[in-house]
Amino acid sequence: ALYTDGVTEAQNAEEELWGEERLIELLQANQTAPCRRIVGEVLSELRRFSGNEPQSDDMRLLLARWGGAGEVAADSESHEVAVT
Repeated sequence: ALYTDGVTEAQNAEEELWGEERLIELLQANQTAPCRRIVGEVLSELRRFSGNEPQSDDMRLLLARWGGAGEVAADSESHEVAVT
């Protein structure tokens, strides 16, 4: 997973940061899911956490999974989303 600081520095109404720990926990909990679904889960959780609070930074998240050696393994995938 690659991400910009806007993801982990998303704030809620109490000005609490979403944080790297929450991101890591969410990624670990969904590690067998397709990348597209994980990105959706992260976005949903960020929206739930921050509510309607405006964010001061852009958010970009890139997930990729390597399926092993070979030309293109069947289970290799990636998904990227940018929220501005």
